[in-house]
Amino acid sequence: MNEMMTGRVTSADGTSIAYDRSGSGPAVVLVHGAFTDKTHPTLHGVATALAPWFTVFNYDRRGRGESGDTRPYAVEREIEDLSALIEAAGGSAMVFGGSSGAALALEATARNPAISRLAVWEPPYHVDHSAPTLSYDFAGERILRGRVDQRAARSTYGGEGRGAAPQDKENAMPKYLLIMRGTDETNAAMMADLDEMMATTHRFIEDLMKAEVLVAAEGLDDPGQGVVVDFSGEAPVVTDGPYGETRELFGGYFMLDVATKQEAVEWAKRVPAVRGSKIEVRRVAEADEVPQGSESNGQI
Repeated sequence: MNEMMTGRVTSADGTSIAYDRSGSGPAVVLVHGAFTDKTHPTLHGVATALAPWFTVFNYDRRGRGESGDTRPYAVEREIEDLSALIEAAGGSAMVFGGSSGAALALEATARNPAISRLAVWEPPYHVDHSAPTLSYDFAGERILRGRVDQRAARSTYGGEGRGAAPQDKENAMPKYLLIMRGTDETNAAMMADLDEMMATTHRFIEDLMKAEVLVAAEGLDDPGQGVVVDFSGEAPVVTDGPYGETRELFGGYFMLDVATKQEAVEWAKRVPAVRGSKIEVRRVAEADEVPQGSESNGQI
């Protein structure tokens, strides 16, 4: 039987996990990396190639493709997903994992004797000291001077993929911006103890990642390097920074994926900030909330 069949299993926490089954023979479960689902041509091709000799289960990890998602994210929940698939396969299966799926497969194999054999491809681990190391304040430096993107920064078990994977409307949660506002004085105070600020910010970002709520974060350059385009007159006027008339400066933001405004406010209270700074909390409007066409009456 080489034709493909679709199915679902229910994980221990009630999350529905979608899979494709093809072929006949001993069971093999394919575990994708963070950014792909069962439609991706790589493992879909592997499933097709193995089908003449194996029964292949190619599934969408939670938060991806046709599978559901239940908060909070934890590696243990994904191990339970894999266990549910193995049970559907007859109670025992071989497992192949790629990239962060390889890390997940290794964790699952250490805990589940129902995995009879294991193969992994490019697990995100270093086995010796040849790879360059990151400094302790790397994340803090990125948010203060540049950028942190959830999809690159979350855990190797695939929490980052939840941010990258499309969500259906029913399971989508609102996003909130924590907008960092300061003055020349607060910026000077922050720069006076930059190492401590970086270390504190690093720990805050780690907490956001562990809670699986960080979508993205941006830190802006020195305001003196920017410009202002002023539309007060008939023609736009461009003014080089710094701008003496500016009382508050936009320093950057965190974008969070949380259930309520109150949850966003609680995170805002924990943002590393010097005395005199402000954190503005704003919800990100969905596309269908923005008025369009004649119905907008010119308002946004």
